[in-house]
Amino acid sequence: MATGMEYALARVAARRAMMVEESAWRRLETAPSPSVFLKLARETPLSRWLGSVGQGVDGMEMERQLRWSYRRHALEVAGWVPEAWREGVAWMGWLPWTPLLRPGAAALFPLASEEGSEWEGLRRGMEAEGWGYWLAEWRARWPRGAAREWVALTRLEAMVGRHGARMSGEEDGWAARGALMGALRLSYRRWEGVGRVAVYLGMSLLELERLRGAMSRRIAFGEG
Repeated sequence: MATGMEYALARVAARRAMMVEESAWRRLETAPSPSVFLKLARETPLSRWLGSVGQGVDGMEMERQLRWSYRRHALEVAGWVPEAWREGVAWMGWLPWTPLLRPGAAALFPLASEEGSEWEGLRRGMEAEGWGYWLAEWRARWPRGAAREWVALTRLEAMVGRHGARMSGEEDGWAARGALMGALRLSYRRWEGVGRVAVYLGMSLLELERLRGAMSRRIAFGEG
């Protein structure tokens, strides 16, 4: 398989072009029930996240499937980048689990155990140290001697940290997510190399979270 940063950026650009625009979201948000929402979503590029999610699925199983869809995609993207960056990009695939594994979250978000030593290390580290554990492990996977890429990733880290504080402190967390998506879109246009790849995965995660939220509301309150 072809690899290299130019190849990775070309693949990322193609996937970025598939992300759902606001007009499509507005149409989806008119769906009155989970079944109608799923039908409409499968007619958009969101179908790549939905996998085997079907009518009648409960909320916890739906969220589990969406998390794994993101993880599989991050691993796919990791396969596109130069070898030195693969571990760092792949580690981003665990991002959907981080809110569920922070200290004290287990009582609010019951979470079935996943498999694998990396998962077990993530679970124990997050429960003990919170977000700082994920972040330290991400940094440890960056190759040394790539100064420009380190600058971009450090800026991304700070950006997500600022918006993370807003999301936890604001009543309207979705407004904060919208602000973060705007900042990521701007960075995507400005940055190159692995910084752009990481920003794309951040944008993909926000798209997935919006999908998860829309489906969760309809599963909880919708009919049919």
